[in-house]
Amino acid sequence: MGTSRESGSAPLPALILSSALLLVGVLLPRQLLPPADLLAARGEATQLQTDAARLNQDIQELEAVLAASDPDEIYLVVDAQANLLYVYQGDTALRVAVVSTGSGKVLTDPTGPRWWTFESPRGVLRVQRKMTNPVWNKPDWAFLEEGLPVPPPRDPSRVVRGILGAYALDLGDQIKIHGTTETERLGEPVSHGCVRVGDDDLEFVYQTTPVGARVFLY
Repeated sequence: MGTSRESGSAPLPALILSSALLLVGVLLPRQLLPPADLLAARGEATQLQTDAARLNQDIQELEAVLAASDPDEIYLVVDAQANLLYVYQGDTALRVAVVSTGSGKVLTDPTGPRWWTFESPRGVLRVQRKMTNPVWNKPDWAFLEEGLPVPPPRDPSRVVRGILGAYALDLGDQIKIHGTTETERLGEPVSHGCVRVGDDDLEFVYQTTPVGARVFLY
């Protein structure tokens, strides 16, 4: 089961506060680094500054959207860095759940020019539909990942029941918020892009979040 805590009121999600801690330099003394390493360190520092500026812009945009929200609106915020999901009503945190998001791993098809990157999408999504006892239609990559031959599109082996838990919230483009049989790995970035949630937290999310609700995933 997922770990959760409830509170009456809370500040904006940890992603908005903790992500503002920026790495802007390299602390190793210059004289200790050979020229090639020094150039590499400078390049890494420049990239960190660029990433930090982009992240800061995303944070500002998210804060502006939240500030303009209906005070009674139910919405979700997923911090993919900390693997936390927040259920909000206005500026009140109703629930905080430990989840699992995308691993970032890349899988290549050895038989052809196909590959998949298992990342959770970033941005503002919406709950398009809600499902009970969802069925997983196993995609090609799942067979390749297991070292198995890929069956025809409508093969019965593609239909897998029970692995997604009791509920799912469909965010579109094959991305869902759903349950997991690997509850011991909640808190780790191990999914193929979906947001995995423990049983108790998933039921709360399902019961509380309406179709059409916004999901801020960062």
